[in-house]
Amino acid sequence: MKYMKFICVVLSVIFLLTTQTNLYAAYTGNPSRLFPPKEDVKTFSVHAEGVADIIYDRDGKHQIDDMKVNFYGGVIGIGYKNWCTLYGGAGSITTEETFIATTEDTKVKWESDYAFAWLGGATFKLYEKELENFYNSRLLCSFDVQYRGTNIDADTITIDSVEYDVPHSDISHFSMEYNDWHVAVVCGLDMGMFSPYVGGKYSDFESCVRVTKSGTVYQKDNAEADNNFGVLIGLSIDIIDSVSASVEASFIDENSISCSASWIF
Repeated sequence: MKYMKFICVVLSVIFLLTTQTNLYAAYTGNPSRLFPPKEDVKTFSVHAEGVADIIYDRDGKHQIDDMKVNFYGGVIGIGYKNWCTLYGGAGSITTEETFIATTEDTKVKWESDYAFAWLGGATFKLYEKELENFYNSRLLCSFDVQYRGTNIDADTITIDSVEYDVPHSDISHFSMEYNDWHVAVVCGLDMGMFSPYVGGKYSDFESCVRVTKSGTVYQKDNAEADNNFGVLIGLSIDIIDSVSASVEASFIDENSISCSASWIF
């Protein structure tokens, strides 16, 4: 029975990863998996996590279609006395975007190959309460702040319906910077093997693109998010001791889904 549960969780995660539409959400995580019960508290704890983040609908200024971003990476965190965790990570990112250039009023689309991306953040425990009369569960609330950044090179650029592979003799310059951050309050319910969680967040991103083709500059100035407030919902499932898998979805500020597998030791 134990192995059947393990197989079901692994197959569910694989399904979500292989049917993704495009992903780079600011993954938040489940506080009940970061902060263990009081009897298991250590002065320092370490958690390792593999994350796949997928944004398939992120609105920004000057954009025609929603930005699509994929991020696959790893995160290492250090917890202190069960009240805060500092974490950092790195991985690869791909991006796709269509926008109207502010300099030439021209439709420009670009897609990237995989590039290096990094992230850093902190999670603080705000509240904890034992709910013995509700399935002997445990309620936890946390505050999370996270920042991500990357510099990306284009793989293809389309200007007025003409596609150019990069590098190309007509494309003399391309630069793109993308930065994403959020603050979130999340509440999770530790019910043993299953731990649902919900939260609200304020997020923003900054994207700047510059393309030079045959001496003409096509530029998108610092674009920011159209919607800053969002909600998230997720579920964590224990696989074996100290190892869990999670699925998280975000709405309003971005439509996205995130999958992760974590190990706390």
